[in-house]
Amino acid sequence: MHKSPLLSQNMAKRKRQRINTVTATTKSNRQRLKREMMLRGANMTTDKDNKAHAISTGLSQFIADFRLATLADVTGHGTLESLLSNGSLNSVIYLDKDISIFTGALAGEKQLDTANTIGLLKVNNQAEIVTLASIPLDDNGRIFISDTDIPSAFVIGSMSRDSKWIVIADLAEAVRCYNAYCKIGIDITVLTCLVPSLFNRTVKHFAEVQQVTIMTTSQHKAKVITPLKGVNVEAIICEHTLIYDALEFDADYDDLIADAEVIDLQALGKPKPKPISQTLPPVKTLTSDMMPKLLWDYASNSAERLSVPIEYVLMPLMVSLGSLIGSKLSIYPKMYDNWEVVPNFYGGIVGNPSSKKTPSLTEGLKPISYLEALAEQNHHKDKLEYDTQKELNKHMTKAAEKQLSDLAKRLATQSDDDADAEISHDDLKAKAQELAEAKQSDELIPEMKRYSTNDGTIESIGELENKHKNGMLIIRDELTAWFASLDGDANSQNKSFFLEGFNGLGSFKVDRIGRGHVPVSNHCLSVIGGIQPDKL
Repeated sequence: MHKSPLLSQNMAKRKRQRINTVTATTKSNRQRLKREMMLRGANMTTDKDNKAHAISTGLSQFIADFRLATLADVTGHGTLESLLSNGSLNSVIYLDKDISIFTGALAGEKQLDTANTIGLLKVNNQAEIVTLASIPLDDNGRIFISDTDIPSAFVIGSMSRDSKWIVIADLAEAVRCYNAYCKIGIDITVLTCLVPSLFNRTVKHFAEVQQVTIMTTSQHKAKVITPLKGVNVEAIICEHTLIYDALEFDADYDDLIADAEVIDLQALGKPKPKPISQTLPPVKTLTSDMMPKLLWDYASNSAERLSVPIEYVLMPLMVSLGSLIGSKLSIYPKMYDNWEVVPNFYGGIVGNPSSKKTPSLTEGLKPISYLEALAEQNHHKDKLEYDTQKELNKHMTKAAEKQLSDLAKRLATQSDDDADAEISHDDLKAKAQELAEAKQSDELIPEMKRYSTNDGTIESIGELENKHKNGMLIIRDELTAWFASLDGDANSQNKSFFLEGFNGLGSFKVDRIGRGHVPVSNHCLSVIGGIQPDKL
């Protein structure tokens, strides 16, 4: 369907001087139509070819070419006869010509079969004429609406804010509803979109102004109200017969309403989101009864000397000691459940710049730093011992190789008569095993005990976890960079690695072409660092 909006206030001012006299049944009818349309913001004119011609600026300037419809025009069409009989005259016109619409520079004009049809002027929720509907007098004909993209409805009634607004899709149903309510003296306005596919959009549009009412039976309840939840709509759900149909048989209106289910659809919708409070709740502080006395005394002394909150020191202290325990110990919070927890933590010191986050981090990590220094000293001793043994093994290997070679020659040349100097294969094998053990000891390079790392790929961290089965502590002075390494689709593997490491009980397998298969049998990680509030 091509767009042909009916309203154009700016064009109305430019075209007003071009209005010509057109054919109408009577002069008074034409003037009454013109006044009605001017009140609703429409503009009327004619073209030189005496043809209704819709261009991209709208149809309204050409509507005045048509006269108001009469009962004689709609004879035999029960719905339109009833519509005109109840006084809906000024919004119903007789289209005696075909209307053409401009479809673009390439397609040009397209002529629509509107000759000898009835035109209904449709309005928006501000009672402004915005579209035109063509109703064929033949019941088998197709209804044409000039612009279905604009929410609109044909109005039966006053459209007063004091009246009840009822939205109905079908024109015949709308006319019957209006007549039934008028019969019992209830002031209503019936809005009909004319085609069912426009019903929901029409309801939502007019509900922006005031509450509208819709009706359906219990059989179609879910289908009707589901797309309109949260909209300012009153839904009247009848058991079998709709209210206006029952009123035709002189049923009591109050009894009908009492028997029906009346639902406020706006209350069924999601509540409007409330603004997020900018005031953060106070942070709970750690107390001495939460900590062993030794740790509390150390943290409180360090915090006092640094003039920082005690949590600045306790946080890295707790995280680092938890990483030392790692997966060696687990807790079952529930007695009769297999839920298992290990004491590893992800923690961070949140503070403004120059709030002594780094000195506090250093103080809290001093115990683990001492263990790392001790591990480095032990590794130095082990490395020295290894190098010494390796040098001895080098010379011992040479002597063993010569002895093995001599034994092999003697074994090869000895005869059965040399019983006293017989060399067996077991002697040769024992010497070869001695040589192999000496060479193998050279490959046992001592590894330094690791407790933490500051940076690393998931592959290198996985290798550290493989060598040190208890877990690993990740220390980042600035957690902002660590968060950045987890952000984005490209870093989804990093994110899953650290998320699963927080659990502390599972395994993780990394496969890379360069490193090959890196199985992490005990995947347990702890993270500690500092970050500024505005970076969160």
